[in-house]
Amino acid sequence: MTDENKRAFLKNRIVDQMTLFLMRDFNLRLPEALEVIYNSSLHLSLQNDDTGLYLESPSYVYEYLKKEYLTGSYSVA
Repeated sequence: MTDENKRAFLKNRIVDQMTLFLMRDFNLRLPEALEVIYNSSLHLSLQNDDTGLYLESPSYVYEYLKKEYLTGSYSVA
């Protein structure tokens, strides 16, 4: 497995877990939870390898997403 594949795997795992957390914590349906994630500035940061967010636990990254969601600072496409 290449380094790029490993990073992609870790990022996808974080997105998967954050989706479940949003569904659990805010009673969102799957499409709504994914919309929150993919329209967040956090997702852009997660995709940027230089931030190193993909190396953190899903719970850690989710705390940033949750704050962004609760403050309404995420954008809807």
